[in-house]
Amino acid sequence: LFRSIMREQQQRLVETEKLAAVGEMASAVAHGIRNPLASIRSSAELALDGETGPSRDSAQDIIEAADRLEKLVRNLLSYSHPLSGSLRNIGINALLRESLGNFARDMERRNIALSLDLQEPLPFTEGDAALLAQVINSLIANALEAMSENGRVTVTSRVAKDRKHVLVTITDTGPGIGPAEMGKIFKPFFTTKAKGLGIGLPLARRVIERCGGAIAIESSPGQGASVHLRFPVST
Repeated sequence: LFRSIMREQQQRLVETEKLAAVGEMASAVAHGIRNPLASIRSSAELALDGETGPSRDSAQDIIEAADRLEKLVRNLLSYSHPLSGSLRNIGINALLRESLGNFARDMERRNIALSLDLQEPLPFTEGDAALLAQVINSLIANALEAMSENGRVTVTSRVAKDRKHVLVTITDTGPGIGPAEMGKIFKPFFTTKAKGLGIGLPLARRVIERCGGAIAIESSPGQGASVHLRFPVST
């Protein structure tokens, strides 16, 4: 048992060092993206003047995508800073709705249905709103990337039976995760995506655990995947 605990602690230490390196890299990349992103948005705004029809719609899409990327860049920069010592009350349902709104156009284009079942009223939880928003964005993006057209995302929120925790579940109808991958999904830089970095889930776990919460994933091949989040109720 002692050796098992030591191995787990050593593994967590290695993961922490890797994530610290990710934070430094994220800061450098985010700063490098901001200027060209602003230029892209400005060019699209100029293209709107006098344009009609499909060209105008395309320019508007570019502006909306640039705004979304700018927000993601700001959130990415927040990963490179330590979690604030003073956590604030957060409404999880509001974060879920905001994040789903960010992906609404993409879901409509790909004919991906949304089942939303949020308990109201839901108690506040404590955390860093910017970081938790980025976590939720990342988890929903993962769910969408796992599916082809005509899929379904189901998002639920509940108060736990102990009344001391808020529970959130994000489920997709994708291909699921095999047993071999399930043991590695929280390891930094492990990914099954062709263009993935393998940092989304490790960073999500880091943020959620530092807010006093927990994350778990339930999946099997061909059965989709469910991400379960557990947050302590604010006292």
